[in-house]
Amino acid sequence: MQVASRSDPSVSLAVLACLSRPLETDAIGWLSNLTAATLTIPAIPTTIDSPLGLLRWRGLTTLYEIVTPETIGFLDRSVASALLDWLAAQDDDDEDEEHEAVDERRSIDARRELLLRHVASFTLR
Repeated sequence: MQVASRSDPSVSLAVLACLSRPLETDAIGWLSNLTAATLTIPAIPTTIDSPLGLLRWRGLTTLYEIVTPETIGFLDRSVASALLDWLAAQDDDDEDEEHEAVDERRSIDARRELLLRHVASFTLR
């Protein structure tokens, strides 16, 4: 039996869909590494029209949901940076819309602070 030398994004998407929530640390590390790999490919469309684009999007959104003081250390720097960029884009979009509920805003701000500290920690090493 021959094993494929490259992973298929559709297989990774299927595995991601099967992971139980909340994610265990090994799953967070796997997803962070996989998402980081997709971030290194500049030719991937930013939309979810391609399997790799969809994998990148699902990886980032799933990892964003689990950003806590206990899980932040499992995120790759590039993933944390991409999440910060996404939050900045969301902030720009939100300027034209009504403000979120206070609790939601606090949650977003707490995640942003964790991500900022995590990214900064790589420059201190």
